[in-house]
Amino acid sequence: MDLNALIEQKGLLLTFGTVFLWGLAMNLTPCVYPMIPITVSYFGGISGGRPGRTFFIALLFVIGLAITYSILGVSAAMGGRLFGASLGNPWMVGAVSVVMVAMGASLLGMFQMTFSSGVLSRIQDLRDRMGWVGALFFGLVAGIVMAPCVGPFIVSLLAFVATKRDPVLGFWLFFVLAFGMGLPYLILGTFTGTMKGLPRPGMWMLWLEHFFGVVLIGFAIWLWRPFMPEGLDMRLIGAYALAAGVYLGFIDKSTGTAGFNVLKKVVGVTAVAAGLWMVATSFTPQPKPPQEFVWQPYSKALLAQAKAEGKPVMIDFYARWCAACNELDHKTYSDPRVIEAAQRFVRIKADLTSVPDGDPNNDESAKPYDLKGLPTVLFIGPDGREIPSLRLEEFAPPARMLELMSKVP
Repeated sequence: MDLNALIEQKGLLLTFGTVFLWGLAMNLTPCVYPMIPITVSYFGGISGGRPGRTFFIALLFVIGLAITYSILGVSAAMGGRLFGASLGNPWMVGAVSVVMVAMGASLLGMFQMTFSSGVLSRIQDLRDRMGWVGALFFGLVAGIVMAPCVGPFIVSLLAFVATKRDPVLGFWLFFVLAFGMGLPYLILGTFTGTMKGLPRPGMWMLWLEHFFGVVLIGFAIWLWRPFMPEGLDMRLIGAYALAAGVYLGFIDKSTGTAGFNVLKKVVGVTAVAAGLWMVATSFTPQPKPPQEFVWQPYSKALLAQAKAEGKPVMIDFYARWCAACNELDHKTYSDPRVIEAAQRFVRIKADLTSVPDGDPNNDESAKPYDLKGLPTVLFIGPDGREIPSLRLEEFAPPARMLELMSKVP
């Protein structure tokens, strides 16, 4: 899901609604779904079965869940620079990928990765002794227990929040996500009779577990895209999607109702088609536009020359792991109007993909400008001085870029 595009096109309200539905859908994952009847039964047990009290206890659980995820959101926003830069470190990406593959292999049944019975027993004993406060505590730790299945959702949202570096937005996005996850507990806890309408766990849950295992391993491959030669990434991901589609749609032995069996086939065929398309596209030469946004690599000599000649300069600080940087390249710098307007500028691009210690300002090209993160686009006037009011620190559509460029003398 491209949240940047969603915010730009539809606004924050629809974005929050989408994230809420995302959280609601996470309840169908195999690590979360079986917890619903167990957790709701616990609510009823300590409330004496009274709907009002059960609702309050369920609400405490949801608040605990929201606190855990909101802390994640704020932390990702405040440490956005380090979080994003870590995605440019092969060692860090390797460590994250190993965890993702291990989680995926566990979901595919290769081995079991769960909390020990002793740890779970201590958590349950503490929860039961604390009563209502235990419900809040239960919510605080529930997100950790759910991690093996909701990892892809959480990591992708963390990456988005890190690029925005907005703690308030990070808090509310994760709060809404957690509330979406917790809504079924509120409804089922208050009206316990509605639990009879829940689909019973069965083979469909096993297939769904395999599906999320495949997604996790695919996510690990996707993390390595910045380090792959151009074209190879699409071929590798396409081949994986093709294999995953064959496995999920035709090899996996999980069966169920006629509708479920049709769904399996649809998912399989869709993944195979997507994989074939990606592989074919990667081998097809892409036509070049009549004009291109041509950059020059950063150098002090180039800046000095531009000042001597009285030319304005635009500097684009980017990294291959930076999603918003890639958006600028594909959506803004490819616009013919932006290409035309940029002809009067000396256009400089500084690659900070491998910046040391995760701080852009550790790079010689960035030191003079005190960057807060990536992307950052600077505009320097003919006098050789930056125009601070025009500094851009996020994705901007072509119209916004044209507006900034027009204000440079």
